[in-house]
Amino acid sequence: MVSLSNEYNDGALETNICQAQTFTAGVKHLICASLHPKVRRMPDAKLPSILVVDDNHDNADIIRDYLEARGYPISVAYDGDEAMKMFEREKPSIILLDVMMPGRDGWQVCREMKDHPTLGSSIRVIMVTALQDWMNKRQALETGADDFVEKPFELAALAKVVERNAARLTPTT
Repeated sequence: MVSLSNEYNDGALETNICQAQTFTAGVKHLICASLHPKVRRMPDAKLPSILVVDDNHDNADIIRDYLEARGYPISVAYDGDEAMKMFEREKPSIILLDVMMPGRDGWQVCREMKDHPTLGSSIRVIMVTALQDWMNKRQALETGADDFVEKPFELAALAKVVERNAARLTPTT
């Protein structure tokens, strides 16, 4: 974990928490979560709850910290079994779901969540994957995923995907 700081002309201090991660083909990437006080947030309307599912604790925690800084209520699960338990208990509106996990993988978790008799039709599942070929994108859609993000990604780009999916949620009465 690395902490980087930048001071702006207005005196604001931006702190970035960065974690080096090894992704596809052994390439190292630096994932940074900006904790700048002027960070762009969605309008003050109630933000949807998000379940982040990733077996890599660092990735899940960085995503959690980044989205929490934007006002989203976040839960984190580190495997498919824990994700299904939290899904039932927390009833999140959006699920950020890693594909490559040991045991119950993201494909299976997505199918089970989307097939849920009461919650499945009201959620948005965003697959987060290092698998970048079109067959995996097709499989994501066939398993019921609503969107996907390719690793490595910039956290700002992930936030845009989350915002797009939040806007597509069916309002609850």
